[in-house]
Amino acid sequence: MQYVADSHAVVWALTNEKRRLGARARKVFEAADQGKALIYLSAVTLLELDWLEAAGKVRFKESFEDLVRRLSVAPGYQFVPLTMEIILLSRRFRDLDPVDRLIVATAEDLECSLITADATIQAKHPVPIVWD
Repeated sequence: MQYVADSHAVVWALTNEKRRLGARARKVFEAADQGKALIYLSAVTLLELDWLEAAGKVRFKESFEDLVRRLSVAPGYQFVPLTMEIILLSRRFRDLDPVDRLIVATAEDLECSLITADATIQAKHPVPIVWD
């Protein structure tokens, strides 16, 4: 299976807060860590992780650079560039903040389920959700 992960889910999976993930979301990250599932990470997610670390809101076990390098070679993770198609598709989700718009559009573009706890996304948008 293939998924796109929202930024908060990635943060919780990569820090000591895995308990905050929904049961199904946690299983997907465990499968990806074993190379048995694929989680796409939007370029905007990486940017948001960098912002959060710079603001002192999140602390990773390794440097941000080492984290990105590790994920870039991990078989269960793949980075997705921000494309013009994704930007244009994101216009359908103007009720979301800009980062969420792009993440939801990435899931739609790749035809993947989205790993998110975001209630607004879950309530208003037709992308399949994985969480509990």
